[in-house]
Amino acid sequence: MKRVWTRFRADQDGAVLVEFTLILIPFLLVSIGLVELGRFAWNRESLSDIALRAARCMAVELPACGGMGGFNASATEEMIRSEARQRWIDPAALSVSLDRDASCGGVAGFSRVEITYDYRAQFSLPEIVNALDRQIEVSSCFPNQD
Repeated sequence: MKRVWTRFRADQDGAVLVEFTLILIPFLLVSIGLVELGRFAWNRESLSDIALRAARCMAVELPACGGMGGFNASATEEMIRSEARQRWIDPAALSVSLDRDASCGGVAGFSRVEITYDYRAQFSLPEIVNALDRQIEVSSCFPNQD
């Protein structure tokens, strides 16, 4: 029996496979988590940029936001959804609030855009990635050019 145990302890066949498996699972979980964290940050930054562009569009009365004749809320919202679509953000998950006569930082005369996005992780791993399933809220102001 002692000889069998000694031979079993000295046998290294398959040890690399076991070690690789022990390392692979945590490595994949961390990698997937990092990918989702990157997607979350990228979506937040994209939405922040879209909100700034929309606020400027409203304040300057660009053609994309209703033309030179004035501000058009539905045209501005369509521009926001179109830009979101171009950046692979689901426009159906967006909630948009537009205010042409807002106060920002206690100062009146601003156009304000608020966007809320229901972010959902692409990978369903319990409690690791799903912690990112939340709303992204961004807002932006731009002074009106009257």
